Parts: sequence; C-alpha cells; structure tokens
Amino acid sequence: MGKSDKDNKTEKEQELDNENQTIEANQKTQVNQAKEANQTDTRDNNAEKATEGANIRAKKTRQSQVGSTLIIIGLIILIIPIAGKIITQNRRDKMLEDFYLAVENESVAEDEQNIQLDEVLEWGVDQENQEEIIQNSTQAQQQIQEQPIQTVIKKMPKVIGIISIPSINVRLPIGEGVDMDTLKFTVGHMSNTAALGSVGNSVLAGHRSYTFGSFFNRLDQVKIGDKITIEKSDGTEIVYTVYKTHLVKPEDTSVLNTTKKDKVLTLITCHPVVNPDSRLIVHAIVK
Repeated sequence: MGKSDKDNKTEKEQELDNENQTIEANQKTQVNQAKEANQTDTRDNNAEKATEGANIRAKKTRQSQVGSTLIIIGLIILIIPIAGKIITQNRRDKMLEDFYLAVENESVAEDEQNIQLDEVLEWGVDQENQEEIIQNSTQAQQQIQEQPIQTVIKKMPKVIGIISIPSINVRLPIGEGVDMDTLKFTVGHMSNTAALGSVGNSVLAGHRSYTFGSFFNRLDQVKIGDKITIEKSDGTEIVYTVYKTHLVKPEDTSVLNTTKKDKVLTLITCHPVVNPDSRLIVHAIVK
C-alpha cells in the first residue's frame, strides 16, 4: 500500500473520531440539559409543594381561629343567660332577705308593743291603780267636752282624735302610743298600725276600769251593727260599723293583722274586768 493510501485512511479515521467526539459531546450536553431540566422540575415541584404546604397550614390556622372564635361565641351565648339568672337570683334573694328582715323587724316591733300593752293593761287592773284611772277618765271626758281636741290636758299626751261609741255612751280622747302615760289618760293608738281613718287596721287599746262607764268598762256590751265614730284632729269624722266581737289570749297577735282594701278599726281591752286572763276584741269597718 502506498503512502497516499495510508494518509487517506488516517484522515477518515480522524474524521470518524471527530464525529464520535461530537456525538459524545452532544449526548453529554443533552444529558446535562436533561439533568438540569430534572433539577429545575424538582425545584419547581418542591416550591409548589412548599407553597401548597404553606397554604394548607394557613388554611388550618384560619380554620382553627374560626373554630376558636365559634367556641368563644358559643360559650358567651351560654354564659350570658346563666349569668343573667345568677344576677337575677341574687337580686331576688336580696329582695327576699330585705322583705323577711322588714317582716321580722315589724314582727319584733309588734311583739314589743304587744308586751308593752300587756304590762300597761295589767297595771290598769290592779285595784290600787283604779282610783287614778277613774280620775283620769273623768278628767279626759270633761276636757274634750270643753276644749278642742288639739289641746294638751294637764299631764296628758297630745290628743290625736276622739272615739265615740253611742251604744255604750263612750266618748274618749285618743293618744298616740300604748305606753303607761298615754293609757292613764286616753285610749291609745298602736303606732305600728294604720293611721286613723286609713286603709288598713287601726288598733286602739284602753283600760277597763272597775267603775261603770270609765274608759272601755262597757266594751263587752257593744254589739254587731253598732256605730263607732272617730273624729280626727282636722275635724274629719270616720264612721265604722261593728262586724265582730270575740275573746283572744294576750299572746294572740292575729288581731293586729292588716288589710290592703278596707278601713278597719280594732278595739282592745282586758277581760273579764276582775282577774282578766283574756282580751276583749271589737272589730269595726267603714262601709
């Protein structure tokens, strides 16, 4: 083989090698591009996943916040009526407590005045005190016949009214209270009962002297249908009609019970005249 043939072969081989190298380079380039593309896709996927994860977490957070808000609102809705009931109940309990305290205080006041009345009436039935009662009764009746009822009689409390019971010929001054000094001279109005002529139960108490016609000596002769007139210090007259008479034990305070619709008058004295162990009660009403 000549030299020119060898040279031609070498050139062809060289060209073939070049082509192979070019192919290999292209393949490497394609492989590298494919890797880069895969890496880019992976990064994009990771970014998408990260974004999706963040969105999911944000959504869960919002849902959690909404859930918490709904729970709080629900609790508030439940608590408000419960709190309202508690507040209302507390106020109701306070009102009841105040009411029962007022009733208790009123009951204590009634009991104290009732005890005071017992002591005064007991003093009145003592034989040694009868002369003073008779004298005071006579003085009081004479005084109201001669002067206005606003006048203060010697040693006598201020008169707030006059009671007249024509059926037993009684006309007596009325003083405020049932203490010893008042009942020595007048029929006494129990201050914790209704005012004279007012709606409620106005209670008057008086001694029952041994002497006929003194104070409430003849009160047991009053009958149902009899009239009782109260003249107030302003000149007003209230006419009551007797509807009940009865006896009770001294500790029975039911006769002091009031009313919210009627004008009632209750008279109290000892019974019997000698050695009394009960109270004679006369109830009258404005018709």
